[in-house]
Amino acid sequence: MWHPPSTTALAAAPSGTTFDLYIITSNLWANRDERDTGFWQIGWFTAPEGGTLIDYENRAFNGAGLTFYAQWESYPKGTVTEEWIPPPNFEQVIEQAAAGSGVVTINMAANPALTTADIPISALLQIDSNEADLKTSIVMPQGTMTLNPSALASLLDQVEGDMLEVTIQKMSLTDHAHLSDEQKAIVGSSPIIRIEIHDNLGNEIKDFGNGEIEITLPWEGAFPAFIYWLRDDGIPVRMRGHYNATSRLVTFISTHLSLYTIRHVPSGGSAPQTGDYRSVAIPIILISLGTLVIMSWKFNDKRIKKAGK
Repeated sequence: MWHPPSTTALAAAPSGTTFDLYIITSNLWANRDERDTGFWQIGWFTAPEGGTLIDYENRAFNGAGLTFYAQWESYPKGTVTEEWIPPPNFEQVIEQAAAGSGVVTINMAANPALTTADIPISALLQIDSNEADLKTSIVMPQGTMTLNPSALASLLDQVEGDMLEVTIQKMSLTDHAHLSDEQKAIVGSSPIIRIEIHDNLGNEIKDFGNGEIEITLPWEGAFPAFIYWLRDDGIPVRMRGHYNATSRLVTFISTHLSLYTIRHVPSGGSAPQTGDYRSVAIPIILISLGTLVIMSWKFNDKRIKKAGK
């Protein structure tokens, strides 16, 4: 198995060439992607461990050779699937959530290698049929998604099987060579996060209408940071959301599931932003004191279950 290098020497580049452009177009970048089987690069630093992150955005070479240190983090490769089995008192759990937090949690975080959780549709129907407007939070090792009542209703309207397959998984550019050059420039050396839902008949559920899904992802890179949706048409779109530099979590709101990436933006730098996603293409905000609450509309469109659904 390939292991990431601790030191990366960059050859002299023509004066005026920017560091980020050099990384994206050089053989060094291509070779790393070809050999990367279980690591993603946190960033470039002044030392093998610790050190200072190089804020390379738009930084130009002066024509001299440079040596920076790549720091890496491993992530699971391939798909690891486990089934979630509702506890015998699940109906009581739902009632307690209705009387308290308003959130039913399905916790699948125990196995750090897990990438896909199989969840019985019958359990989700139990949550949806409760009179309270309950949210459903699916906690996994590589992230958490929380569906509001409208998103859960939309999901249940679209599924055809009896089992839901939920995937949150870090990938590398090697796994998604089809991305546009514009998207690759946004991704840089960050991981791509694949967030998908299928039923066990192979139907993919991507769009949730007026329903909203709050997605929280761990981030070991530098802050400030932004989350980008890597759209199928090749356009990267910055999402609305926030991050907490203390807990090292990035949270954003979406009405669809797809590929995403987290992009560090140096302090004082200008974050690249292309495309338009309604009103959500705004920067992520640093939480320095207290807790930031993102306000959103609440859709009261609880549906009446059809008999036998």
